[in-house]
Amino acid sequence: MDHELVGRFNWFTLSYPAVQYLLQFLEEHPELIRYYKFCWGADEFIFSTILYNSHFKPRLVDNLLYCSWAPGSGHAKTLTAEDFETLKASDKLLARKFDMAVDAKIFDLLEDHIKNNP
Repeated sequence: MDHELVGRFNWFTLSYPAVQYLLQFLEEHPELIRYYKFCWGADEFIFSTILYNSHFKPRLVDNLLYCSWAPGSGHAKTLTAEDFETLKASDKLLARKFDMAVDAKIFDLLEDHIKNNP
């Protein structure tokens, strides 16, 4: 199958027509299910790749989750107080990942920001 492989977050919202399209596409292309079954991070590739290579491509938009990837790692960076200004400047509604044991100050900064900017 000739298609461009794309990886995106596996946290997304799908319209009913997109779900119908995906289900029909997978039913018509069982080889993709076999391929992705043994692929690392299949959940981050299969749906975005199918939709990216379809008539849905112009309607794909970035999600509202801020996530910073740790350099040289396949894991999300734990956000700290040092990331506060970047978080504030982003157009994202949600963020990951936080850890109280790593840096509790980021929670105080975010809470103060929310209280002071209704």
